[in-house]
Amino acid sequence: MDANQNFVKIWKMRNEGSTAWEENTRLVFVGGDKFSSVESVTVSNVQPGEEVDIAVDMISPGRAGRYIGYWRLVTPDGTRFGQRVWVDIVVSPAATTPVAATTTPTTTPIPVAVPAQPEKEKSMEVEPTATPVPVQQVPATIPVVVPAPAPAAAPVEPKKPVEDTSIPEVEQLVEMGFTDRALNRKLLAANNNDLLRVVQILLSSVH
Repeated sequence: MDANQNFVKIWKMRNEGSTAWEENTRLVFVGGDKFSSVESVTVSNVQPGEEVDIAVDMISPGRAGRYIGYWRLVTPDGTRFGQRVWVDIVVSPAATTPVAATTTPTTTPIPVAVPAQPEKEKSMEVEPTATPVPVQQVPATIPVVVPAPAPAAAPVEPKKPVEDTSIPEVEQLVEMGFTDRALNRKLLAANNNDLLRVVQILLSSVH
C-alpha cells in the first residue's frame, strides 16, 4: 500500500473454548510496528463455537518497507489467551517525478564550394636511372625467446554452504511459539512461504 494510507484491519476469530468470553474482553497491541492510535479494542461476548469480526482502524507508515504488528486477546483481569495475531504490510516506495527531456536545436549545415583541383599534366621527361650498388647479404640471427614457466595457481578451497537463518517468516514463527527453526524452514519451503498455511499445519500437529 501507499505511505500514510488509512485502512481497516479485520480479524475473524472463533471461540474454540467451552465457556463464553467475558464482557470487556479486549484485543490488545503487544509488539512490533504499531499502525493504530489505540492500544486495544473491546470484543463482544462470544459464545463457544461462535465467530466474531474484530476491526481496528490503522494507517500505514510514512516510509517504504515491510512492517509487522502483533495483537492478542486479553481477559478483563489482564490475562492473555489464545495465539497472537498480526498485521503484515509492505509500503511501496514513492513514485518519482519524470524529468522532461530537453531537445537540442539542430543547425542546417551551410554548403561550402570547393574548387576542383586541375589534373596534373603527365610529364614526358624520363628520369635518369641510377646504377644499383650490390649489397652483400648478411644472414640475420633471430634470437629464440623461451617463455618462463607460469606460476602454479593456488588451489581454491571450496566454499562451505552457509545455512540461511535470516528468513523473516522463520523468526515470526519462533515469536509465535514454534521454536523448531529447522521444521519451520522445511514447512515454509514446502508451502511456498505461505505463513498462514504453515501456522495451520503446526497447530494441527500440536492437537
